[in-house]
Amino acid sequence: MDSLIVSACNRFGAEPAILGGDAEMSYRQLLSSSQEIASRLKSTGVGPGDAVALVVANRPGDIATQLGVWLAGGTVVPLNHTLPPNAVRRVLRRSGARWVVSCEDTFLLDGYQQRSPHTKRWAEGIHAVVPDVDDEPVSVRRDTALVAFSSGSTGEPKAIELSHAAFANKLLAIQSVLRFEAGQRALQVLQLNFTFGQWTSLLTLLTGGVLELMPSFSPRRTHARLGRGDVDRVAVVPTMLRMLLRMRESDPVAAATGRVGVGPKLWIAGGEPLSAGLGRKVRQHYPGSSITDVYGLSETSTSDLILRAEDYQDGAGTIGTPCPGVVCRIDAAPGEAGEIQIKTPFLMSGYLGFDDATHRAVPDGWFRTGDIGRIRSDGRVELVGRAKSMISRGAVKVSPLEIEAAYAGNAAWTDCLAVGVPDDVLGEKIHLLIARTGASVDAEELRQWAKDHLEPGKIPDAFHLVDEIPQGETGKVDRRAAAILATQMSRT
Repeated sequence: MDSLIVSACNRFGAEPAILGGDAEMSYRQLLSSSQEIASRLKSTGVGPGDAVALVVANRPGDIATQLGVWLAGGTVVPLNHTLPPNAVRRVLRRSGARWVVSCEDTFLLDGYQQRSPHTKRWAEGIHAVVPDVDDEPVSVRRDTALVAFSSGSTGEPKAIELSHAAFANKLLAIQSVLRFEAGQRALQVLQLNFTFGQWTSLLTLLTGGVLELMPSFSPRRTHARLGRGDVDRVAVVPTMLRMLLRMRESDPVAAATGRVGVGPKLWIAGGEPLSAGLGRKVRQHYPGSSITDVYGLSETSTSDLILRAEDYQDGAGTIGTPCPGVVCRIDAAPGEAGEIQIKTPFLMSGYLGFDDATHRAVPDGWFRTGDIGRIRSDGRVELVGRAKSMISRGAVKVSPLEIEAAYAGNAAWTDCLAVGVPDDVLGEKIHLLIARTGASVDAEELRQWAKDHLEPGKIPDAFHLVDEIPQGETGKVDRRAAAILATQMSRT
């Protein structure tokens, strides 16, 4: 992967590569900065087989530091700067990261280190990880480029190993379909710890584009930035599109005049289902924009199926056809709905430390996605539902077991159940049912507990006290009944 970026830096030299805040970095400066970082990392002992947690906050220096880790031979473990302490420790433990790095040393010293007592400062911008004595040793493969985290169907998200070859070749396969070009400007509103944000950023740089990083997504700021009319593409999850449309619909001037919005030349939608209705509204409000829809998983290096912009009119509501090199099958009779299974040369090396889980996911060379779909007569695939009990809140796929495990750390809330409740903007919101214990429950106390133990996108949106958690005939919890109950309680 690093060799492709280095080649791009040498080809495009003085051309602008990355913008963010007040910083601007040319391709030549990107390469020089990353080489300096690599030298410092090597001097501290970083090399092949070493996992390095990279604190990312959508800054130009994040990309340079990531390339520096790769040039030093290390594996990158993107670490969102907003993670609470418990989540930070989980990432370090599950990835086997030996180092934590940031492009801004003051950021580590003033913010991150206070939340992570398991690190000590080694050099400027570099901290060594001090493992817990009870941690099992975890080692990444020497050819691993990236460790991404799944939401998983268990309470403990799995660490996914992606090799340099798998990730780089997948980017080249995507490029053969989407055709990014030199000089095109990409506005990046996705976080760099998200594999969707990773591939759209890296492919922009591999093809000589200009990557403009926003620190976080804001409908108002994004709308204002797009209004300048010079953005070629922006990668979004459909929730972001809903938020942009809602903001426009609440604008009295736009409503009175019927004024259409200024969008990018291309929206790249992914991360969650894009309905045909939402796609139509986007095209209506942003008539100068086209849409492409991508479907994929971190385990398969993302973007397994692509609905190209030129096919959107006929294929709206589907996820298109397989990316070059990828084969898709449905575990059902022809025309019927079944689990989507993927065979791909861009498959993960495995779940780090979970060989049994890797075998269950890929028992025969076909990756089990857990999503339900069907193949239409025109060969395009449409999503039907989810086999897993995941909650899809915006761009974040959340395991209810992870939320329940976090609250079970407090004995007063052990009997609880997390469910997804439909929401017009986010797709689903997270509701937590808590069985009454006789003690009073303060909603703010519940939220604070989540802030201390869960990532921001996994904090419940609502809490409901119930006499008992719904159960099925076998005595197991009935998540479907619980979701119905939570929906009813949210309306009262």
